[in-house]
Amino acid sequence: MDAPFALSFTADLGSSPTARVPGAYLWADKPGEAAYTPTKEYQYNSTHALNTVTRSASGTYTAHLPGLARKGGHVQVSAYRTTATCGVTGWRPAEREQRVDVVCRAPTGEPVDAQFALVYLG
Repeated sequence: MDAPFALSFTADLGSSPTARVPGAYLWADKPGEAAYTPTKEYQYNSTHALNTVTRSASGTYTAHLPGLARKGGHVQVSAYRTTATCGVTGWRPAEREQRVDVVCRAPTGEPVDAQFALVYLG
């Protein structure tokens, strides 16, 4: 079916050690865990730090992107292998990192744990 979607494109994000585009991406693949570091093969941070994810309640997460504490930027989140939808509820620089808040919801609207992919471009 036809449906709206968003697309971001950037050259160089994660393509080499000398990439000049500040940003990060990750695959949050452990939805029920309280805190974890996503698999290295499925995450990137232009500051060469490791991103982490924390879960504060069912379907409520914060992605921690070290070294990217700057105002502005752009974030996209997409649910992965689920009927849930995930969306960004906010992002902000705090304590030398970018924090991205994500909520995932079941089709009924209730918060639900789910896998998601996240991209941040500073």
